[in-house]
Amino acid sequence: MDAGRSGIKMGNNETYILADIGGTHLRYACLNGEGITPPTKVQLSEYKNLVTCFESIIELEGIKGDVALVMAVTDAADLTPFEHSSLKIEIQVNDFEASARGAVTLTHDQTISLHDGTKNKEYNRMICGPGTGLGLAYMLPIDEKKFKVLRTFGGHFIATSQTDEQHMIVDLVRRVQDKEDVVSFEGIVSGRGLPNLYKAICMLHGHLPETVECTKILDDANSFIGKETLRLFHEFFGLFVNTAVITGHAFGGVYLDGGVIQAIHERGLFDKKPFFTMMQLNANKKIVAKALEETPVRLIDTSFVAIQGLRALLEDQGAI
Repeated sequence: MDAGRSGIKMGNNETYILADIGGTHLRYACLNGEGITPPTKVQLSEYKNLVTCFESIIELEGIKGDVALVMAVTDAADLTPFEHSSLKIEIQVNDFEASARGAVTLTHDQTISLHDGTKNKEYNRMICGPGTGLGLAYMLPIDEKKFKVLRTFGGHFIATSQTDEQHMIVDLVRRVQDKEDVVSFEGIVSGRGLPNLYKAICMLHGHLPETVECTKILDDANSFIGKETLRLFHEFFGLFVNTAVITGHAFGGVYLDGGVIQAIHERGLFDKKPFFTMMQLNANKKIVAKALEETPVRLIDTSFVAIQGLRALLEDQGAI
């Protein structure tokens, strides 16, 4: 994107590195007075720590002059190496906080409609989804173009259930969790939680509860246990979104993102029926259920929504 056309005004030789730091990868783009570079992804395991990763990026990109980091990081990220580094951190926010700000900048070709709903710009919006954990953030409209982002602790809500089968699954997940008595939605609907759900379903149907990774579960999606796992995954994800939408009055729209949900979509495994059955569930048919049914739901179709959000946050602060 051309810097002049976008209204960016930056002085000196300063360069911003916009970085979305996940559990396994770091995505980044470099922004200066001449424009923004195409986003790039690097694998974090190839570097000693985040500081050495950024130092490598600076060298690789041939950046001269001042450098400032604008970072979206998970709450679990290790930032201690920066304590002994000269690198300047301009902005540091939670990853879903950045994604929330970026989501409202997306064009329609950067999202996929799962449910059109009804456009209502006055209501809040939200972004959520399972990656390693289960993220959640809200976007509160200030005017037609500006939003205040409200971050949360994500899927650490206590998991709810509505059917006898779901009740049993929550109890079984409690048993398979390692030294945890409380079952949260993240304990079921996330990269960490999906294996718990798989083991619980194995136990429910009299199979040996083996420990498997998410990728194997998705690769085994056509087996009986695989199908049951994905169906209940979608049901619990729908219940989570139901709770989050009502709690945050986010009837203006839901954006879904996260590594696990993207992997499910890429394999053609997203199951709308159980998801929307639970998401739109409510006893108050005239008001709440109607509002849920009218809530648009879109899947983010770009890997770089957090980077777009970081750029928007810089613009919000008048830094560019």
